Amino acid sequence: MSVIVLDFLKSIGRQHHASRPAMHIQRDRLRGTNWTMSGQTDLRVLRDERVLAILDADNLDFSLQRHGLQVRYVTLLKRLQSLARAVFPVAVLTTNVADVGRALRLRECGWRALEIPREAVPTSKGLRVAGNADADLAFELGALAAVADCSAVLLGTGDGDLAVSCSRGLRRVCRTRPVAIHTLSVSGSTSARLRQRRDLFSSSILIGMDLLERWFSDSRQNFHNREGASACGGCF
Repeated sequence: MSVIVLDFLKSIGRQHHASRPAMHIQRDRLRGTNWTMSGQTDLRVLRDERVLAILDADNLDFSLQRHGLQVRYVTLLKRLQSLARAVFPVAVLTTNVADVGRALRLRECGWRALEIPREAVPTSKGLRVAGNADADLAFELGALAAVADCSAVLLGTGDGDLAVSCSRGLRRVCRTRPVAIHTLSVSGSTSARLRQRRDLFSSSILIGMDLLERWFSDSRQNFHNREGASACGGCF
């Protein structure tokens, strides 16, 4: 399996944001901007599936923070568990050495959090803080897909390079069984390739306002809705 998974990493690109998609319904009034998004998140394609849900938490969180919003991770997991036959939830994120709060709150919401530490890297221009979880997310997805009996993958990112590379690699790992690959991303921070590459993605789902809440500067308030989601409930 190691050869397959290592091959999975070869084409991983850097995170980027492409043009904003045309599907808009509800206007965001929190910041008085023209940014718009749907009111409801349509996850019906995951009904009765065995879902491996893996989120690029940095991509989702940073895309929403500029609008004063954040993902309600408890609600997202509950929705997945109510639709799917089984769910294996994983969130991949970069963290500072002293900051364990963000990953801890994800775990409290029922997600298995994979932390990638940001590091101070010496360069010719001095120290530079580096942190990119793309390769780790791709490796984790390939390793889990190779051993998990999943029928669908929900890839939470709007990064076109990462999503395309993950989809290609996943198809190599799961050659003997069909796996539907769906993406979950933020309106205005979603690569057009997620909608255009129908050969790689079964659907491109945009997060709606039903899975969002206001972003609070007090980090302890950010994940205030913790009831009900168990780290093992409804999982593989």
